[in-house]
Amino acid sequence: MLKNKKSALSLKYFILILVTYLGLLGFYSEGFAQIDSELNKVNNVRFAPHPLYTRVFFYLDKNVPYKIIPNLKNGIISILFEKSILSEKLKNKIISDKRIASITMLETDEGEVRFDIKVNFTKNTFFHMPVKNPPGVIFDIKNKTQTVFKDRGIKIAKAEEKTEEEIKKEETRRKATEEAAKREKEIVAIGENKKKLVKESKIITTRRRDEGREDFFKALKTYQTISEETEVKDFGKAMEEFSAFFDNYPNSKYRKDAAFLKAESQYKLLTSEAIEPNFQPLIDTFERALGMFPGTKYEDMALFRVADVYSKMGLKMESKANFKIIMDKFSEGRFALRAQLRRAQILMEENDFEFAYKELLKVAKKHPKSPEARDATFEIARFYFSNKDYEKAINIYEDSVEKWPSYAQFHPEVLYSIGETYFMLGKRDKSKSQLFKMVNLYPDHELTAKSLNRIGEIYRMAKNSEASAKVFEETLVRKPGSKEADYSLVRIADLGIINPSLRFNNLIFNYDSFYDPVKTYKDVSVKYPETNLAQMAMLREGITLAKEKSYTAAIQKYKELFAVFPDTEIKEDIYALIRESFYKLVDTYYGQKGYLPVIATYHQNLSPYLEGVDNPQVLLRIGESYEAIGFYDLALANYKKVKSFDKKGAFREPLIVKTARIFFAKKNYEKAEDSMRKFVKQFGKSKHLKDAWRLLADSLYHQGKYKKAVTAYTKLLKRFPKDLDDSESYYLLADSYFQQEKYAQALKRFKHSIKIFIPAMEGKEIPPHIVDSHFKIGECYFKLKKYTKAVASYQKAIEKKPDDSRVTLARYIMAKSYNVLKKEENALTALKVIQEDPENEILKRAAQAEIGLMEWEKKYKEHLKN
Repeated sequence: MLKNKKSALSLKYFILILVTYLGLLGFYSEGFAQIDSELNKVNNVRFAPHPLYTRVFFYLDKNVPYKIIPNLKNGIISILFEKSILSEKLKNKIISDKRIASITMLETDEGEVRFDIKVNFTKNTFFHMPVKNPPGVIFDIKNKTQTVFKDRGIKIAKAEEKTEEEIKKEETRRKATEEAAKREKEIVAIGENKKKLVKESKIITTRRRDEGREDFFKALKTYQTISEETEVKDFGKAMEEFSAFFDNYPNSKYRKDAAFLKAESQYKLLTSEAIEPNFQPLIDTFERALGMFPGTKYEDMALFRVADVYSKMGLKMESKANFKIIMDKFSEGRFALRAQLRRAQILMEENDFEFAYKELLKVAKKHPKSPEARDATFEIARFYFSNKDYEKAINIYEDSVEKWPSYAQFHPEVLYSIGETYFMLGKRDKSKSQLFKMVNLYPDHELTAKSLNRIGEIYRMAKNSEASAKVFEETLVRKPGSKEADYSLVRIADLGIINPSLRFNNLIFNYDSFYDPVKTYKDVSVKYPETNLAQMAMLREGITLAKEKSYTAAIQKYKELFAVFPDTEIKEDIYALIRESFYKLVDTYYGQKGYLPVIATYHQNLSPYLEGVDNPQVLLRIGESYEAIGFYDLALANYKKVKSFDKKGAFREPLIVKTARIFFAKKNYEKAEDSMRKFVKQFGKSKHLKDAWRLLADSLYHQGKYKKAVTAYTKLLKRFPKDLDDSESYYLLADSYFQQEKYAQALKRFKHSIKIFIPAMEGKEIPPHIVDSHFKIGECYFKLKKYTKAVASYQKAIEKKPDDSRVTLARYIMAKSYNVLKKEENALTALKVIQEDPENEILKRAAQAEIGLMEWEKKYKEHLKN
């Protein structure tokens, strides 16, 4: 079973082209359009009065058979136009002419238009003639007794028997008598005709109303007319009108046409919608029409539509079944060939290429002289070619060229495919001959450059490097800057690698590509990464980027190489290169604390390239990167991997500390404390001992075990007195004393924490523990009743951090200290500042109360003095 999807697509396009071509048999030859196309409309009647005759011109849509029926006895001439109707405009036309008394017009039950022309004279001659441009009929009426001599210079000889005056009088009397008798007969005839016409009109109107002829043709017009506003046909409205007609006229002869036109309108409407429609009601409509009118001429069309709708719904089996019915039941019908092609298309969509092409071969056999058969045969060959079944492809190509020799000559893609097929079969001489024919016949065709490149390949494989280079250079000249030209550059560069000492005689040559192949590979791999020869270029580019420490770019290049060549033979080597680049990237970014780039690169390449990472050092740093950004569970998972791959136990001690640190970060202080107590006992000489003691002390501190925390911090500072983070350790030791209300001991450590603090850089924000130390020094002095130093310390703390949330409380304690020191004015100033603070309502009220009390005491003292 052949399963090449690209070829399947090309076949789809071919079949669609055939279906479009066969669409010349289209819907308007399927029966519906014929209903209106056979009808003529009489658009207008115009008169051209003349002294000798009256000319009547009947304006038609198209020339149709007509007949003249004279009724000389009653002075009536009837003209009947077959398969015609009257325009609305003409029905209201007023007739006026001296030779014509009246014209009665009507539409007969037989589908004819009839004009009854009543003339004013008894003796007349008539002449009629059809005209083509515009379509119409000329009808002339001439009175035999009327003669016009004016301005003609004709004289009439006198009668011998009677004088002219006598003859005139006699003629006048005779005419008067005849006219009177004639008028009497005409009145009687007109009355009879009017009664007859009224009766006929009633019969015709009743029949027309029962059949709904006007409503049917109104709906048909809606179906066929393109809207001036939307520029499309309103199939929705047409469907509604046909549906109404079908319901309103159960006995109409147009009922069958209306049923299928309704279904077709619904089909046109649904298949033109942008969103995916609900096709089931359409299936029901077509099947209902087929059930009501079996054996109709529309049956094959309706079956084809149903099959097409099933295909659109994805119901391939039902679609194939309906197409098969058409092929079997209507094998010579208008839809048989199209059904066979569509069935083949569905088989192809189901990846059943073998049976699909059997259907196409049947088309070719059944219509051996047809363009469809020829195109299908060549398409079969193209299918096998694209599926790399070159033996079958060349057999069909050779057979097809024998049957239709001129086809290949006029289709360069066929010439190219035949040449390429010969090449793939190892028949290089035949391939070269065919491709040279392609180049010579179509020097400017887009496949010419590909043909030249293949000829260059043939020479290269024959180790004729100079001829090969010359042909590749020809591609550069003919199509500079194209993909084919870049392919030639790659091949020229390849020649430079294979034989760098090669010299060319009198050859205008691209020496840059030949002598600098690495640059050429890089340029071409960037421009056309899907080119097969770009594999080596992309590999070399990745290695170069890794050497330049652009590890992320190197990994990306290796991944691009996999995307283009997923089945490359050097797959394992590229996996190793990706891992090596990732390891170096981890080392680089980890040293710079670039934890996010490490994690991002790891996740981007985890599957499939880094899933099997077993380097414990790299896994440890990945875990530390997760820990640094707060992904503690992922960090623990990686630490577990480190433990499993650390066969020699090199990472045992740091893993214990790092695991305890995650317990601490997750506020599981007891577990962290327990782990670190065991560690300091078991690994007393470990290089990670300092971290263990600090983590143990911090765990005790956060549990509120301040007395034990003092012991732990004291041991830590005694064992490691000169570490850079001593300042924070002294602060935590001081705060442990402070929380136990041992203010003298706390004061000493807070001061020492500030004293040994070394700013990391100029202008950097003061860390929180230093700011907190300043505030707590003030509080310690206040608790120790050293109010002057308390005020000074708080003032310094406020200067260090004026926007700190503790500033208001510090001012309140300063006011208290001023009161004790008998500095009422200073106390009052501090309290007034607090009073204006909108944030701390409690201290604001306390300050207001203190101010009120101080003012009352001041007044009371003045009152006592008086």
